[in-house]
Amino acid sequence: MDAGLINILMLLDLSAAFDTVCHEILISRLSDIGITGSALSWLISYISDRKYYITIQGFRSATASLTQGVPQGSVLGPLLFIIYIYPLGDIIRRHGLQFHCYADDIQIYLTTSSDRLSLPDSLTECIRDIKKWMSLNFLKLNDNKTEILLIGSTASAKRIDQSFDVDGIHVKPSSLIRNLGVLFDSTLSFGSHISSLVKNSFFHLRNIARLRSSLTLADAETLIHALITSRLDYCNALLLGLPKKLIARLQYVQNSAARVLTSTRRSAHITPLLHDLHWLPVASRIHFKVLLLTFKALNGLAPQYLSD
Repeated sequence: MDAGLINILMLLDLSAAFDTVCHEILISRLSDIGITGSALSWLISYISDRKYYITIQGFRSATASLTQGVPQGSVLGPLLFIIYIYPLGDIIRRHGLQFHCYADDIQIYLTTSSDRLSLPDSLTECIRDIKKWMSLNFLKLNDNKTEILLIGSTASAKRIDQSFDVDGIHVKPSSLIRNLGVLFDSTLSFGSHISSLVKNSFFHLRNIARLRSSLTLADAETLIHALITSRLDYCNALLLGLPKKLIARLQYVQNSAARVLTSTRRSAHITPLLHDLHWLPVASRIHFKVLLLTFKALNGLAPQYLSD
């Protein structure tokens, strides 16, 4: 941001991605990455001869065979889909762009000068090639849900046209996008993300408070960690360096959770309570996550792009 550059993040959304996977192409991809013999036969058996039916108001349709797709909600489903689309990486790299894929969530990003008035040609050409590849592989981009976020200073973002046509996709940059459950804004302030996080956490905490008298201490703590702590910890490394007033809002959530768990009055000092529960404060949890990622990156335990 300080250098006057703009970062362009494009999130691609696929229509019914898992349902349109071609079994023949998937089997070919599995062979390409070295899966053969009994392992390949097992996977072929897993995706073959699957059947389905539809039930509406007690009426059940006839059973039909599934000739395409991979099971959603399964452990193998996302992994098989990632293998299915792995050639996309070569297409994106060919255009000199960076990308990440998480199952059917594909994000492409690049850094460019804020003096530009339009998207770089490399991005538009890349999207064109991606759409062609998807058409050949029975996949389809959901044009209405494809989003662009311009990350930079407010002044830099204003220099770029505020609507684009990318190979027939009309895209207007969003001021806020949800990326794998995290709300990103154009200046990476994460203020909206924290507001949403606080709201959702207190919704669950109020429900737990209503049930607290019927729960054991262990059961209540399990619920709090499942519904509150997990939210506070999710992707919290992104929050490092944010203003203390934003982190204080998250700390208030944790403090409230500790008081609900122990049935402690609001006037009681919170530090001894957190210490007795062995709960790290929110700011310390953020630093711990960053240190953990750093350790993994330095010791070859993290993804390559982090280690580099």
